[in-house]
Amino acid sequence: MDPNSNAVGTMLWFNAIDNVIANNIYRNMGSGVHLDSSFRQPVCWTLVRGNRFEDTRQTCITSRFYVNGFERNPAVLPESDVHSWFTVGNVFRSNTCLKAGTAALFNGFDRNRDRYDKMVILDDSGMMMPVIENNVFREVDNGIQISPPVVWPLLRQNSIALTSSEIPEVVGLSGQKMESILIVPEKK
Repeated sequence: MDPNSNAVGTMLWFNAIDNVIANNIYRNMGSGVHLDSSFRQPVCWTLVRGNRFEDTRQTCITSRFYVNGFERNPAVLPESDVHSWFTVGNVFRSNTCLKAGTAALFNGFDRNRDRYDKMVILDDSGMMMPVIENNVFREVDNGIQISPPVVWPLLRQNSIALTSSEIPEVVGLSGQKMESILIVPEKK
């Protein structure tokens, strides 16, 4: 693969339900696995397991809910009557990532990234309970990054070795306190 390519190893783009992405090797990619959903176009019940990512310049694992123009997107407006889950139960388990820009990114994607702080966290709409567990991330510039509309993410027994000790392993991109996040510490 051309080292300047932004190619994605595996991408599930809207309306993908009950998939398994397992035992692959992704090398010299822009990103490893992307699960991309949108309003009324879900990506649900996908298992990403046992994959190896080497030298991914952007992210090893990405799960996004496209909310461009979220001020008008009925899935994330508090007063909307069409709230629903558009990613549910996606599991990222026992993957290994060596050298990456970001270990994992779970977010509501908007072209204007500076607007994360204006997005409201709802407990009945968006991206429900991604499970990120037993993964090994080594030599990554950024750890696990999460923003609304992610609700109830479960992070359990992940091992993260960052390239800088000044960067937190888990970051809430919105600047909001991530009260709904459940982080189960690694067993010592």
